[in-house]
Amino acid sequence: MTNQTLLGRLPVVVYNGNKTSNLLAKIVVVKAIMQKYTVYYPYTIHDGERPDSIAHDYYGDSDYAWLVLLANDIIDPYYNWPMSD
Repeated sequence: MTNQTLLGRLPVVVYNGNKTSNLLAKIVVVKAIMQKYTVYYPYTIHDGERPDSIAHDYYGDSDYAWLVLLANDIIDPYYNWPMSD
């Protein structure tokens, strides 16, 4: 897939009078994966758990916390992650 093809799938916005592709929009591929529930492991977040600790338990590396956040459609982990008791 070329960059031009990828940019053609993004929504067009007008910025300062110029039409441009909205690079901040989620890519179609991510949306397609999110709709397939079979690619996820069922998991209940327990009190005090963080995305990095869950990533460490599942993937063996806390650097994969972004996958946990992506799967839960969480953009801001400080405000969107479940609060502890």
